[in-house]
Amino acid sequence: MYVLGPCNGIMCLYQPPWGDVITLWNPSMRRSRMVKLSETKPLQGVHSFVSVGLAFDPQNNDFLILRILCVCQTINDVPNHVEMCSMKSFGVKGFRIIWKKLKNEMVFHTPGYSCDAIIKGMPYWLPYINDIVLCQTLVRFDVGNMVLEKLPVPPVIITGDYKHCLANFEDSHAMLMWEKRVGFCIDVSVMDEEDGWSKKRKIGPLWEFDRILGCLWNGNIVAENYERNVMVLFDPVTNSIKATLRIDNARKGSYMISNYSESLFLIEGMQPVRRQDELTHDLSRFGDQFIIILTLGELKSPLINSVNWLRCWCVADVSSFFP
Repeated sequence: MYVLGPCNGIMCLYQPPWGDVITLWNPSMRRSRMVKLSETKPLQGVHSFVSVGLAFDPQNNDFLILRILCVCQTINDVPNHVEMCSMKSFGVKGFRIIWKKLKNEMVFHTPGYSCDAIIKGMPYWLPYINDIVLCQTLVRFDVGNMVLEKLPVPPVIITGDYKHCLANFEDSHAMLMWEKRVGFCIDVSVMDEEDGWSKKRKIGPLWEFDRILGCLWNGNIVAENYERNVMVLFDPVTNSIKATLRIDNARKGSYMISNYSESLFLIEGMQPVRRQDELTHDLSRFGDQFIIILTLGELKSPLINSVNWLRCWCVADVSSFFP
């Protein structure tokens, strides 16, 4: 089971590799509902898996689910099949929920089962394209025009000498980049719609880590160290480690972190989620933030017989969830 979000307070749970058993979940309201599966079937030898994205349309006050049928890496002449489901259709009596195919002429290879980030209600992917040579690009779903669009990436990524993470850094579209060596620094570049990418900050040198999970509201960076099996909270202002967190029996690479804000938004057809049976939790302090560690292996739908155990960090005001 994969967890995507939040997007305006809504989380999306689904089963890889084909994006099945999609469930929308509002943790603060303790309600969820399943979404009718798409009737589009992957083509054998053409599609390798589905990547899911979640978006919010503020003009129509509507949530959108996107499915990208990702073509195999050996295929460079078949555009990715992209389809969208609107939550507005849930509220129309007798209206059958449908997935609408979106126009797309791009061919790209997405490495993951979900979008890499959701920033200001729009999902972003960092796929590879075969443009003479294999290189990485940035793809965004433009909610206003309901199309996928290709955006540039910082030039240093194209060289392949840097690892990178797309994140919402201090409410800006940001790329966090670091060299593949010990004692590295993080370069933070932000994207402006008109001026493109510009370097905003250099952080470090830092303690060794293997991947960046994301950023908190205050700009603090959360990273994971596989060898020591710990999560590290970096303060980019003081260039220091504010806290570390170790969780017993954790699988490396199995965590995500979400900046969750309480939302009263309900989608037509959402049903109550039983707290005791459906959701278990631990509560830890991580620096000056509370981390809710949610164990989602118990959150099953009638169509799931067994799911992989997964933990999700939600940075939030815990009083609204657990009185």
